[in-house]
Amino acid sequence: MIIFTRIESKTCCMSPPKPADKPEKKGSMDLIDEDGKLFGRINIIDALVILFVAAVIVTGAAFTATTIGADESSPETHETFATIDIGTQPLHLANQISEGDKIAKSGDILTITDVYVGPAGGDKASVVIRGATGSNSQSNGSSIKYLNYAGSSYSQGGGISLRTNEYFVKGRILSIGTEQSSLDTETTQVQLQTSMSEVEASALEPGETYDLGSRTVGTIEEVTTVPSRTDRNVTLGVSLQTINKSGETLFGSYDASIGSSIPFELSTTNISATVVHRGGLAPGSPTKSNVEVHVRNVSPGVANAIETGTSIGDGANSTVTVLEKQVTPATVILTSDSGDIHRQDHPVNKDVVLTLELQARQTERGVWFRGQPLKVGTNLRLDFDTVAVNGSVENLNVTDSTDS
Repeated sequence: MIIFTRIESKTCCMSPPKPADKPEKKGSMDLIDEDGKLFGRINIIDALVILFVAAVIVTGAAFTATTIGADESSPETHETFATIDIGTQPLHLANQISEGDKIAKSGDILTITDVYVGPAGGDKASVVIRGATGSNSQSNGSSIKYLNYAGSSYSQGGGISLRTNEYFVKGRILSIGTEQSSLDTETTQVQLQTSMSEVEASALEPGETYDLGSRTVGTIEEVTTVPSRTDRNVTLGVSLQTINKSGETLFGSYDASIGSSIPFELSTTNISATVVHRGGLAPGSPTKSNVEVHVRNVSPGVANAIETGTSIGDGANSTVTVLEKQVTPATVILTSDSGDIHRQDHPVNKDVVLTLELQARQTERGVWFRGQPLKVGTNLRLDFDTVAVNGSVENLNVTDSTDS
């Protein structure tokens, strides 16, 4: 039997000696200890992850704050236009309102981009302006819009006051928007009719203008005068500077529709005329029309003075040319003592039948001559160089059309 005996040795069983403790430094701590921990508490890898997440959060917050701050302090703006009806103003004040005027108020500026000036009677003028501002126009969700200017909101249809060093005016806002940058104006051609003395009529010439201060609002393009028993009937083809408001074409404060009366003031005379055609200087297209005109009970001297080939007008601009002439004794009606009616030739006077070629206009409503419809029974005043007579249209024949 084998017996094992345990032999203990002090040398093998003694614990290794502890290293001598390092002296502690008061008030200090190692940043990373021998176990790789930050300040002896946090693993260095965990600390780096925490720092990365914190940096992402701070950067995102700063970006969000910057974006929100920019939206609040610098709202997106765009140029807004307002059409403002200034109404009737003294002519001297209307002449002071010009494109480019800047109307400053409470840090905002409204710049006038367009000005319309038209007649309003006497020394008055009708004024409409278009203004632009950098402030936003707003909508309340309906068709009503608002213009932000000088700290106030102005509604479409509402009033607004404008002041500069030269003038102060009040107006009504017709429209607000961001697209249309000019007034709805145009040059409208119309034909006017009026009557005036022979002296006044003879002074009218194409190219004369209707001026309001430094602005030209109308120009005479064509003039036709027709003698009457007492004065001259005048037909004018004119170009007018008009504005469209609420579906109407206006010449200043005057309606420019057919049948309306409008002023046309010149340096030599003031005219009030009726609009008989709009959309051109004359209706329709040029045409030649042969008519038979009867001139009754004139003296032999008058009958002889009218010669074949005689014309009214100058050469190619002739409006009337005599093609044929027939002269017969004038007819008179006599009543006898017994009440019988007898038809006899006048012993002296003559009836004249003239075949005339007229430079007329062919329209949808028929032939027009001198700004009025030409029909059987129409009275014509024929003013030749040496004689003037009145006749009645008895037959009408449109021969052909002429190029404009």
